[in-house]
Amino acid sequence: MPIKFRKITQGLDTPKDKRNEWDSDLDFDRTDLAKVVSVSSTETEFITDLYFEDKVAFERFRVTNSAKLTNLNNMRTANSMLAVDGVEEEVDTIP
Repeated sequence: MPIKFRKITQGLDTPKDKRNEWDSDLDFDRTDLAKVVSVSSTETEFITDLYFEDKVAFERFRVTNSAKLTNLNNMRTANSMLAVDGVEEEVDTIP
């Protein structure tokens, strides 16, 4: 079954703009990522849903990008951005 991972990020100074810039700079391997949906964005918070074909693809994405995810978390902390929630759930289909 497909997996949806919802990421809620809060912080100051338009966090989505910074996060998008960092994602581009880090050049994540998106081979296992089926779809990314921006759910909402404000000046201090944004919500993104990441979709994967199955649990194996989700875990492979995490392993393949582990060093880059660590770097991203370090940049987030240095810029007072907090990932306040990360929820994984099985869904029937990828929208």
